[in-house]
Amino acid sequence: MDKHSLRQMFLQKRKETEPELRHRWSQQIEKHVLDFVREHNFQCVMVYAAYRDEVETESLIRKMLENGVTVALPKCYEKGQMSAYRIKEFGELSPGKFGILEPPEEWLMEPSAFDLVLVPGCAFGHDGSRLGYGGGFYDRYLPKCTQARLLG
Repeated sequence: MDKHSLRQMFLQKRKETEPELRHRWSQQIEKHVLDFVREHNFQCVMVYAAYRDEVETESLIRKMLENGVTVALPKCYEKGQMSAYRIKEFGELSPGKFGILEPPEEWLMEPSAFDLVLVPGCAFGHDGSRLGYGGGFYDRYLPKCTQARLLG
């Protein structure tokens, strides 16, 4: 099966997941991520803003900010390029490219500054492989995150 067919299959399965179940799973994932951040004393984390049927991240972002973690979110540009900008509060985000919430271009973060990067995707393999959405934004950005642990 090619990437396009796999992507369509996994997106359809995710779309068919009951919203209540997706919310419950998101809460469980949030707890695990917060425990992981605390356990490893991560100070600087890049998080994505959830879009459509993705794992919910708003509460996670708010809690990390409340706990003094430096939080940055990606902003997408032309030709598959993206940068990450620090935020002070969730309310700073506004719809950007593709309608996904993005930060203002105030505090640019260097990719090497991150301890942890939470990576969205359609599917992940047991070997750490990632099937994204086809735009290549994270494929181009992640190699620059030389100090970060990656978590899908």
